[in-house]
Amino acid sequence: MTKDEIVKRLKENTEKVISLIESLSGEELNAAETGKWSKLKHLEHLLRSIQPLNKALQIPLPGLRILFGKPNRPSRTYDEQVAKYLKKLSEGGKASGRFIPAKKQEKSRILKKYQEQSEFLYKVILKWKEGDLDKYLLPHPLLGKLLIREMLYFTIYHTEHHYKIISSLNQE
Repeated sequence: MTKDEIVKRLKENTEKVISLIESLSGEELNAAETGKWSKLKHLEHLLRSIQPLNKALQIPLPGLRILFGKPNRPSRTYDEQVAKYLKKLSEGGKASGRFIPAKKQEKSRILKKYQEQSEFLYKVILKWKEGDLDKYLLPHPLLGKLLIREMLYFTIYHTEHHYKIISSLNQE
């Protein structure tokens, strides 16, 4: 995928999540089975996932190289990246640390921040040179070091993954 295609897919997935969340009442958003996240917590998790990505994508390129090293392999395809993520999930991988939603959420605040951070992400991606997406690394807490393009592939799928979870919770 080109960076334009990546942004297009991110926008499509983000808009689906936002539309679904906007359509739900507070009660629907906060209902959850014991030990499971509510729909609103899934949204906050998505927000907590893109905030550090936005910051990292603004680090000057020499800084990224110093912090995270140089890639030693070609970029994975979208399908390869998704397969790696699904394998990690099947092995028990899950969100941890700063990616776990807070105990209390407010729909309007989280939704607004998610929209703002998503829009910011699209703009930041478009500032990157196409070839540089395959030359720099970022750390992922579950998947290890990923090329920038792979991190964006992950973000596309991660958003879709949580949209599907939120949608299925809506059916119950």
